[in-house]
Amino acid sequence: MQNHHTARQVCLMQRLRQLREQHVYWTRFFIISTAAGLADLSSVTDRLLQNPKDFARALTPFFSARTAGQISSTVILENGRCADAPSAPLPSSFSQGSPATRWNPPLP
Repeated sequence: MQNHHTARQVCLMQRLRQLREQHVYWTRFFIISTAAGLADLSSVTDRLLQNPKDFARALTPFFSARTAGQISSTVILENGRCADAPSAPLPSSFSQGSPATRWNPPLP
């Protein structure tokens, strides 16, 4: 099977793969910092919210700045919802039981 991608397309695919990996890492760090109440939560949140801007910068040469900005805004909105989640109250049942039952509640 032949590869019909240009060097520019390969560069974009590699950059987007790298950004996606970073998004996964920073999302995981955010979850861990939130769950454990770590002191780095603010800096981890800031870095997670930087990722959509990095995506927009990578996409701007291929799309209009407006389209890249819309993509970035959508991802920022979704990340922002996650970043606001730690302030939401946890259900009272969360603090009861063993860690296994807290993290894996029974299905209804």
